[in-house]
Amino acid sequence: MAPEYVNDNVLSLSCDVYSMEVIILEVLTGMKAIDNFRADKSLAAWAGNVMKSGIYLIAYASLDGMFPPGQFKRAQTVALLCISSKTDSRSDINDVANLFSSRSCL
Repeated sequence: MAPEYVNDNVLSLSCDVYSMEVIILEVLTGMKAIDNFRADKSLAAWAGNVMKSGIYLIAYASLDGMFPPGQFKRAQTVALLCISSKTDSRSDINDVANLFSSRSCL
């Protein structure tokens, strides 16, 4: 769940964007959104830390070869743009839709 909903019980389109991107991260990585056995219990926090270190996410092994590398990179990049804990730092839904429909790999 989006941090602003957990902390302040505030719902917005930004919460939906955050949640959608966590689902995308779950699909890309094969990891659960919340895992008590991971140092960063939240998948969003884990992915954010991975991104800060300059490492691309590791793809879920069963996805190997299912998508062209450019599509995987696009999904990963969009997901990482939308998991910020700060609402105003997240892309809005129109930007997300445009990024997914663009032909470039970002």
